[in-house]
Amino acid sequence: MTETGETSPPRKGAPSDGQGSLRAVLALNVVTVIWGSQHAVIKDLVEACPPAAINAVRFSAAAALAAPWLPGAPWEVVASGAEPST
Repeated sequence: MTETGETSPPRKGAPSDGQGSLRAVLALNVVTVIWGSQHAVIKDLVEACPPAAINAVRFSAAAALAAPWLPGAPWEVVASGAEPST
């Protein structure tokens, strides 16, 4: 509510039926599984490959995944569901 007692209109693209919280819980569970399983995978990889090579691959993959959110990137990531500006 605003100071005058009016309610603000819902945000464009905002879920109104609780789907946002379900998606958030599912996303957190996926992150937890990935985070928890990485230790076993890295333990096996270190026995087979040099640690520097493993870290190079990990950081390269992380950089590629984070590239869309870099400032000044030639593309826009629209997380809110709003139309990109032209």
